[in-house]
Amino acid sequence: MSITFETSDGTRLNVDTAGEGMPVVFLHGLCGDAGQTSEAFPTEPGYRRVTIEARGHGRSQSGGLDRLSIETFANDVAAYVEANLDVPVIIGGRWVKRWPTSAFGIIFSGADAVSQAGRARTS
Repeated sequence: MSITFETSDGTRLNVDTAGEGMPVVFLHGLCGDAGQTSEAFPTEPGYRRVTIEARGHGRSQSGGLDRLSIETFANDVAAYVEANLDVPVIIGGRWVKRWPTSAFGIIFSGADAVSQAGRARTS
């Protein structure tokens, strides 16, 4: 199922969900989209995959070109989670530079996951 989330600057982002249960925000990679996460996410019951497509990715609008950055997308994800989800797990790499305080857990992935985790804690 897909819904639209409007950011604070009016950019409309596509949010793709599947399954039922504990929300798991599974962030796609650079130049990816919700198709990337739906292929990798397990189909076991008890979990709901939530993929927020980054600005200019998949079916999301780009918005202002000056706002296309990892930091803006991290803020978009945090705003969506804070407004719509109770205690999710978040899976991602560079995108997880800022996370909501209500997250149940954070799983960093990618080659720079350890350094990103340290930076995220101080942001």
